Amino acid sequence: MALTDLDTWSRAFTDFTTSLAHRVPRIEPRRQATSCLRGLRSELKRKNG
Repeated sequence: MALTDLDTWSRAFTDFTTSLAHRVPRIEPRRQATSCLRGLRSELKRKNG
């Protein structure tokens, strides 16, 4: 994957999670949700530990 693709994907992911931020008012659960979404998008074989 090219660096520009990663930058584009990163910006799009940030825009997406920011658009949902009002649904999770506290920062701790918001960070956890963002982390979970990143994990689900990863190429790891196991996603549940």
